[in-house]
Amino acid sequence: MSVRTLPLRTSSPEWAEPTVDAASLATRLALSPSRWRPLVRHEPGVRRYVPVPDLGCDAWVITWAPGTGLARHDHGGASGAMAVVEGTLVERHGRTWAPTTFRRRVLDTGAVVGFGPDHVHEVDNEGVAPAISIHVYAPSLESMHFYGDDPEVRR
Repeated sequence: MSVRTLPLRTSSPEWAEPTVDAASLATRLALSPSRWRPLVRHEPGVRRYVPVPDLGCDAWVITWAPGTGLARHDHGGASGAMAVVEGTLVERHGRTWAPTTFRRRVLDTGAVVGFGPDHVHEVDNEGVAPAISIHVYAPSLESMHFYGDDPEVRR
């Protein structure tokens, strides 16, 4: 089993009120492009993730080139939310590792999805245009576990 630990950047706690849920924060951030738009850089064939600084919460902007994705993973016990601010993403999600229980949903621009600590998903840009999403985690995203096709194998 391998766990990838991601760096965190937080400050300015007044932006992220502790009583606001991750989906509300993701929506607020999505509606504040001046906070994340300067971090966007599309690269052909690359999924690029950058922390959004100075928010007081754990937030990331992710750019998805066509054909890129992120394999099946969890969020190390953190709850969170994802807001699609440009393009379309496809999410396969469930609460178990068995791929037969996963559901597929298409997330177009404007979609916001919240999830709990037991959420497992994979996300792909299956389209021909780049996509951008905003991700917010609470508590902070400290680890992610990635899973292979075998539900018992973490990679």
